Amino acid sequence: MVEELLDCLMRQTLPKDYSRIVLVNNEAGFDASRYANRQVEVIDCGTPGAYAARNRGIEHFIDDTQWFVFTDADCRPEPDWLVHLWDAMQSHGRHCLLSGHIEMVASSAKPGWAEIHDLVKGIPQKEYAAKGFGATANLAVPADAFRDMGGFDASAFSGGDRLLCLKAGRHGYPLHYLSKACVKHPARTRYAEISTKARRIRGAQVARSRGLERLTRVMYSLSPPVLPVVRLSRKRNQPIAHRIIASLVQCRIWLDEIPEVFRALRGGGLERR
Repeated sequence: MVEELLDCLMRQTLPKDYSRIVLVNNEAGFDASRYANRQVEVIDCGTPGAYAARNRGIEHFIDDTQWFVFTDADCRPEPDWLVHLWDAMQSHGRHCLLSGHIEMVASSAKPGWAEIHDLVKGIPQKEYAAKGFGATANLAVPADAFRDMGGFDASAFSGGDRLLCLKAGRHGYPLHYLSKACVKHPARTRYAEISTKARRIRGAQVARSRGLERLTRVMYSLSPPVLPVVRLSRKRNQPIAHRIIASLVQCRIWLDEIPEVFRALRGGGLERR
C-alpha cells in the first residue's frame, strides 16, 4: 500500500525541487525506515491516530515550508495532482485552503456488495467543499494557517479534518475546490472495514458533542437511515442495482452503529481503528 503511494508521488510532473515527500509513521510495530531515501523523508510519531501523525509532520516542517499537502496511505494521486495544486496556490495565494477530487475505484470489474457500497457512497469532496471542509485524503493547508490556529485535534479519531477546515474558515482561510487535482482511492472490499469506519465516526460524533447537539446526534443515529439511503439513491452516476445494494448495506451499517452510540453515551471504550 505505502509502496504504491510513494510510487505515485515520485511520478508527479511537478518539478522535484518544488516539493518534498514526507512519510509519518505511527503504526506500532511497523518499520517505515526502509522507505527513507533521497526522495522520501520518514519521521515517526509515538501517538496513535491519523491527526496526531499529521501534527507531527506539521511541527517538524512548519518552519521549512509554505504549504502542507495531505493524502492517505491508500490513495493514488494522479501524476498532475501537485501541478494543479501548485497552480491554485499561485492564483489564490496563501490565505486559503485547497481540496481536490477523490475518485473511488473498484478492485475488479465485478465488485462485491461491500465494495459496491463504498463505490456508491464515495468521498464527495465537492459536496464537502460547499460546506466549507474537505477530507485530508486530498487537502492542502498553508503553513500560515497552522501558525494562526494550531494543528489538528490530536484527540479526534474521526472528523478532525472537518473541524480543522471549519476553524480555518473562521480564521479567514476559505476553502477552494479543485476538480482537476485528483487522487484515486480504492473502495474497501471487506464489510468489516466499512463497519469499523462507520462505528468510529458515529462514536466520535456522539462522544465529542454536548447538550442539544448531542441529543440531536443521538436521535439521528438511532432513527432508521432514511436520509443516508435517499442520498445513495440519488447517485445518478451509479447503476440502479448498485444503488439498491448500497442502500441495503447502509441499513446493516446502521444496526452496527447503534451499540457504538450507547458506548459513547456511557463513556466506554470506542472504536479507534
